Amino acid sequence: QLLRAARTETRLAAALVAGDLVDGALVEPLAARLHDDHPAVRNAAMLALRASALLPEARQLHAELVFTLQDEKRKVEWRQRAAWTLGQLRDAASVPHLIEALGGEAPLAETARDALRRITGKDHGRYRFRWRSWWKRNEGAGRLGWLASALDQADAKLRQKVFDELVLLTGRGFDRRHAVTTREGARELQAFFLAERDDR
Repeated sequence: QLLRAARTETRLAAALVAGDLVDGALVEPLAARLHDDHPAVRNAAMLALRASALLPEARQLHAELVFTLQDEKRKVEWRQRAAWTLGQLRDAASVPHLIEALGGEAPLAETARDALRRITGKDHGRYRFRWRSWWKRNEGAGRLGWLASALDQADAKLRQKVFDELVLLTGRGFDRRHAVTTREGARELQAFFLAERDDR
């Protein structure tokens, strides 16, 4: 199985090819690669799984992860792992479940918060009421809208992370990387990426 190969280059190539194949049999091994030591392999696996999102196997994976996250009878380590995986998948549908997980034990709550930051590009703290308020206002915007909105924040490092997520999501804008260094440039990028939504 090339996705389990010892060489990073082989695992990366296999994950990239899997993104084109869209094969249900690859969902489980791709999910395992979300825990790969190399970030490029993790990103390739995430993109391949996103391409497979409508497959029954991918829907089943999502359902199992959400069930584990919500199941208070499960060990906190299992629930924490589910939250982490949903974050790695950038699973927008899991946002309300991750928000509720903020009320869990500290390790789970922190992992859920990290996942929410990765998915939305924002950090509304550790309290559920703030995230619930944000969700009520922004549920319909979708992940592209959330990330585009998150470009307009003061912290340059956070803007850069959001920009990287937008490039991963849309496949566009890599040549505009310099614009995110200033807040004014980041605001111009908002319009660029939102045009991607209007073009779909």
